[in-house]
Amino acid sequence: MKTLIMILMVGLLASCAGKAPLVNDVIIYKTMYPEMPPIAKPSKLSLATPLYDYPRDTDAELTVKNLTDCLKVEEDKRNNSFWRKCGEYPHKGNSNIYLGYDLDNWNMVVLNMAKIKAQLNAWNDTIDELNKQRALWIEENKTTTNKE
Repeated sequence: MKTLIMILMVGLLASCAGKAPLVNDVIIYKTMYPEMPPIAKPSKLSLATPLYDYPRDTDAELTVKNLTDCLKVEEDKRNNSFWRKCGEYPHKGNSNIYLGYDLDNWNMVVLNMAKIKAQLNAWNDTIDELNKQRALWIEENKTTTNKE
């Protein structure tokens, strides 16, 4: 019995003496922000509107254009100046060309395409610059996290 009491006393004393120190976990948060310079937006596009037309039958008689100003004019008041302004040849039905441009309007289309290409290149350059900056930001975040 004495042995049992001695074992208990030694156990109690050993448990009090071997008390583990309190551990405090300190978590430090470091907010990382990208250092992104302000990037100017590419300018807005100002595109010209090209007009397309159907092949016309120039051998046929002139018809009235489908415009409100032209349709309002009575039949007896349609003179030469009216037909110059409001007359058009009918569409050529047996042509292989469905729609087309004259030279001036085709040049407008080519100019519009060049402007659109320049705009897309500017946006692609902007996106590339942003992606480079974000890659640096991600790398900086990784090195900061590895230090702690």
